[in-house]
Amino acid sequence: MDSVQKAYEEASGEWTGLDWTIVEPIRIGDLVTEVDMSTMSSATDVFEELEGAFQFDEIPESRLKSVAEQMWESFEEYQSEVEEDALEAETLAAQAMEAYQQGDLEEAASLAEEVDSLEREYGDAHIWGNWASLLIEAVE
Repeated sequence: MDSVQKAYEEASGEWTGLDWTIVEPIRIGDLVTEVDMSTMSSATDVFEELEGAFQFDEIPESRLKSVAEQMWESFEEYQSEVEEDALEAETLAAQAMEAYQQGDLEEAASLAEEVDSLEREYGDAHIWGNWASLLIEAVE
C-alpha cells in the first residue's frame, strides 16, 4: 500500500464535526465571563452556566435566558456548518482517491487542495493535511 492510500485510510472518518473547544466570552453590562460552548448540550446548560457565573449580580433571569438562547442558536449553526464541511471534505477526499487511483493526477491534486482548504478554514488541517500533502507531492 502506498503512503497516500495509507494516509487516506488513517484520515477517513476522523473529522466528523466540531472537535475543538469553543470558549465564548460573554459580556452583560460591565460583567464578563466565559462559557465553554463545546461542553454544553442545550440552551438550558448555557443558561445554568450564566446563572452560576452571574449569581450575585442583579441580572434578570429573562435576560440570562435570552442571552443563553442566542448563544446556543449561534453555536448550533456553527456546529452544523462544521459538520457539513467535514462531510464535504470526506466526499471530496474519496473522489480525489478515486481520481488518483485512475491516474487522473491533476484532478486528484485539485480535489486534495479543496479538502485541505476546507479543513484549514477552522485553523489547521490536522486530519486531512498530511494526506493532501502526500497526494500533491506524489502528483508533482
